[in-house]
Amino acid sequence: DCEIVIISPWISDVTTHTSGWSESAISSSFDLHGGGSIESLSDVLGRLVKLGYDVTVVTLSTTGKWLPKARNKHLDRERQFMKKVSNLGVTCKLRNNIHKKYVKTPFTTFSGSLNISFNGLSGRTQEGADLFFKPFHEQDYKQRKQGVDATLVGAKDYFSANISRCTYYSNFHCNTLRI
Repeated sequence: DCEIVIISPWISDVTTHTSGWSESAISSSFDLHGGGSIESLSDVLGRLVKLGYDVTVVTLSTTGKWLPKARNKHLDRERQFMKKVSNLGVTCKLRNNIHKKYVKTPFTTFSGSLNISFNGLSGRTQEGADLFFKPFHEQDYKQRKQGVDATLVGAKDYFSANISRCTYYSNFHCNTLRI
């Protein structure tokens, strides 16, 4: 299993400077495999692709019955990030109505409503998350992996997906919007 999946309703190219993560700690994880400075999430994902991992990022679409994503500066940052990581070999997808966050690696699953950010991880919010290691929590790992797989089934390509969106013009005429 060489698959890494990140699922989050919002995502952008978080830097070590703004995240509170130690650049030297993250970079040292890759020192045996080419080393060099790693200053952002896109750097990490690009390095993982170079190491032979299949990396997929899934984020919330701008349509959906319950959780439509607003078009704003956050969406602009997300699109820049997705273009950047796509150019590095990461598969980028969209999914309607996702809120839970998942990170699935060959070794562990991380899931919950916790924002994977400095504020979320430093305890400033009261969100919850589960972390399961495959060798020690095999059943829990498998259950979270099934949640990831179920989300991937309904996901569409981030850049070329036509997502149906009903507009309320001319008797609820449905148009296709390219995002």
